Amino acid sequence: MYNPYQDTTTQAPSQAVIQIVLQSSVAQSAQCAPQCEQSCQQQCVQQQQPAAQCQSACQDSCSNSCQQAQPATQSCQQTPTNSCSCQSNYSPCGNGQCCRRK
Repeated sequence: MYNPYQDTTTQAPSQAVIQIVLQSSVAQSAQCAPQCEQSCQQQCVQQQQPAAQCQSACQDSCSNSCQQAQPATQSCQQTPTNSCSCQSNYSPCGNGQCCRRK
């Protein structure tokens, strides 16, 4: 049923959408979050968003993106001394695996 009194001109306040493209090599490295935040903040400020808002939004989205990009477990690299070597944000968790630190 058509309601002539319905106001269709109200718009939600516009939320800036910032899309950050992470190279997979960066996304899976320990540098993911700092590099993501840096490029996010640059893009955010270029879109005339307040810097404080950019910072918190970038931290949230980058930590999520980086965690999703990194597998929970990786095979460990065998060292010459036959121990297990993991990337800096992983720790050995047995069975030749490295588990991502929380």
